[in-house]
Amino acid sequence: MSKFCAVTAPSEWQNRRNKPSRCHQSNLLNRLYWLLVVALLLPFHPALAQEVGEIVSVVGIAEVLRQGRWQPIGTGESLAAGEVLRTGEGSRAAVLLANGAQIKLNGNSQLELKQARTIVPVSNGLLQNALRLLSGEIWVRDNNQLLEIQTVPATATIRGTEFNLAVGPADAARLAVLDGLVEFSNPQGSVLVAANEQASAKVGEAPRKTVLLNPLDAVQWSLYYPNVIGTATQRDPRWDDPRSSLYWVQAAQNHLLRGQVVAARQAIDRALTLDPNDALAYSLRSNIDLVQNHKTLALADAERAIAADPSSSTAYLSLSLVRQAEFDLEAALEAARKAVALDPYNARALIQESSLLFGMGRLREAVKVAERARQRAPDDAMVNTVWGFLQLARNRVNEAREAFQVAIAQDSTLGLPQLGLGLVLFRHNQTDKAIEAMRKAALLEPKVSLYNSYLGKAFYEDKQNQPAQKYLEAAKQLDPRDPTPWYYDAIRLQSVNQPVAAVENLQKSIDLNDDRGVYRSRLLLDEDLAARSATLGRVYNEVGFTELGLQEGWQSVNRDPSNYSAHRLLADSYVALPNAEAARVSELLQAQLLQPINITPVSPRVAETRLMIPSGGPPIPSLYEFNPLFVQDRPSLFFSGLGGNQNTWGDEFIVSGLADRFSYSLGQFSYQNNGYRENNDLKNNLYNLFAQVAATSDLNLQAEYRYRETTTGDLASNFDGSFHRFERREINQNVARVGAHYSPSPQTDIIASVIYTDRDSTLKYKDTNYTAEFNAKGYQAEAQLLHKADDFNFMVGLGGYALDVDTIGFNSLGRIEQKNRLRLHQYQMARTSKLDCGFELSIRR
Repeated sequence: MSKFCAVTAPSEWQNRRNKPSRCHQSNLLNRLYWLLVVALLLPFHPALAQEVGEIVSVVGIAEVLRQGRWQPIGTGESLAAGEVLRTGEGSRAAVLLANGAQIKLNGNSQLELKQARTIVPVSNGLLQNALRLLSGEIWVRDNNQLLEIQTVPATATIRGTEFNLAVGPADAARLAVLDGLVEFSNPQGSVLVAANEQASAKVGEAPRKTVLLNPLDAVQWSLYYPNVIGTATQRDPRWDDPRSSLYWVQAAQNHLLRGQVVAARQAIDRALTLDPNDALAYSLRSNIDLVQNHKTLALADAERAIAADPSSSTAYLSLSLVRQAEFDLEAALEAARKAVALDPYNARALIQESSLLFGMGRLREAVKVAERARQRAPDDAMVNTVWGFLQLARNRVNEAREAFQVAIAQDSTLGLPQLGLGLVLFRHNQTDKAIEAMRKAALLEPKVSLYNSYLGKAFYEDKQNQPAQKYLEAAKQLDPRDPTPWYYDAIRLQSVNQPVAAVENLQKSIDLNDDRGVYRSRLLLDEDLAARSATLGRVYNEVGFTELGLQEGWQSVNRDPSNYSAHRLLADSYVALPNAEAARVSELLQAQLLQPINITPVSPRVAETRLMIPSGGPPIPSLYEFNPLFVQDRPSLFFSGLGGNQNTWGDEFIVSGLADRFSYSLGQFSYQNNGYRENNDLKNNLYNLFAQVAATSDLNLQAEYRYRETTTGDLASNFDGSFHRFERREINQNVARVGAHYSPSPQTDIIASVIYTDRDSTLKYKDTNYTAEFNAKGYQAEAQLLHKADDFNFMVGLGGYALDVDTIGFNSLGRIEQKNRLRLHQYQMARTSKLDCGFELSIRR
């Protein structure tokens, strides 16, 4: 110690000048001591270990090697670096890594989470997980981040991909790549394995690559197969008798729940050998074919099941699922109702009927059927999942969240409740947790295009463009006939200033619109088409093609007169057109009356006419540049401003938000300009307050208040250049409105509005001291019924208004001279009223 001090000590003079006090040295030593204690204890504290993943689902038995011994592990528990996860015979586990990578373990598998570290050379500092597959089989889909998986024969280095990796008992490894690129290497060599290729490796031999004929065969075990048989309330003795076909049907269902598809098919064949007319065996085989997208085979087996036993509720349920996959919702609903009629206690048939009614927009009927299913099977995960979505549609967010959480606890392998939970979390403004839930949905059922579409939407909502693009592209590949990812990708492209690509994606989405018939009725498909056209029109407007935007808006309204986004598009399009103010205000009113509760801001100036603001530049520069795709309980702030010569200033400030069933928008707009000559100034101040409440799922109520204050000089432009040097005008206006929207059925909408206006206008000539005051008070009441059918739209409306106008003119002496007659004042009162009704019928071809 003294030697160290002698070498490093300063000079004697410096030592005397800078020598620290004994107290300071003591404090420094204490700090170093406690820092050393924390550093030593940190690696050994389990709670402080680095978490690298979470168990999302467990079927059967899963254990983790932690602190030197094997311990059971379940859904929701965390995994730390250095731990080993293993599954038992016939078991499965799903893991979501901290960096977003998704992993599934098949039965009899062991996976070591070796380490997690940051890769410095990568520009984004990507997190790399190093894993080691000791035995068994895993399915992996990464998140565009480096991932290395080691086996004894070879190592797989991932470069943005999806693959299946298996290690055999003889130290042989087999790799099958479904998407992306994987480097498969060992000391003897390496190969790059692309999509639809596979490779194998043995210890001491270089990896070899071959063609993968059917990629789905490699991952059959990782797919989700729903239980169409259900759980019987009473135990049938034949379940325990291997000589009975029912024994083998039940065995096949158990194999499917564990991902053992080959064993399940063998059990089904054994059941049909014992009883060629076993409807349950045919139904189960139909389910397998349907999950693997073999619709023709699935239909044939469903029809065989009905032929074998026309009284089988399960057989008709299988037929309903196939008909739904063929986009024939009416036939699917008929088969589901037949299944319920044959067995009123079949909860799976009841919830299938409820799902179909929900997809047809018949919410109240769907709720009634779902209530019956909940009475029959309160512990069924699919029943609670559908119930959660129904509650979400009824704006009962807390009840929906509870239902989804119950469903996840009942069946951790089901992806749909995770998707629903993600929507609820977005509604509660918990974006990170919402994205995590949607990741889990895509992990549990990776081949479902819809889950990938929603995950892409989630990343877009979080302003993460790269992963949003990745998952939307994955959804396009998983189901080329689904228009959903094309539609949402168009919105993404629009927001990143790629309007041409956005238009192409929207056109593709419109072309594929009818292929959503697996989920939506013909009526709702028309609504979808109207929404897609409205979005296309908005893109046209942003690139300056106003006429094309108007055409898309008109077509959208013709397809679906109750589509609020189409009316809003027309209102926004009319902003840039001269002499279209009345049409703009009318379209805006219809859009507001028809819209559900949402966070979209209401601009104070769009609802006003004759603001006399000169045109130039985008009328709405950024109000819709980023459209929220998920409903969220949160406030939103919008601000824009402008400045120019001639003392030109303007600003718009809007606060909007959503809270449970209540939405609001509070806005302010101001504009002033001195004009190009004397007394040509203009000043506008506008304020508005809008509130809307969803009283029920069918009834929306809203109220709005607007105030306007305008001051101008002489704004007229005469050919000879003349103007009134002393003319001044002032407008003060108060407008109050209440409205309602009621939907007694998916085909019918009723909207009503009552508006009260109080307007004071003043005209002054300072040179003559002449003043004229105008006061107008009145109301306007309107109601409209809209009915939509497959081939035509029917609209009928009724409206009326009453208006009182007072005009008073006087000079400084309180008199007006007219033909030498003296008047102390001039007073005029006018009252008008009118009642209108209208009828319109449009036929669609």
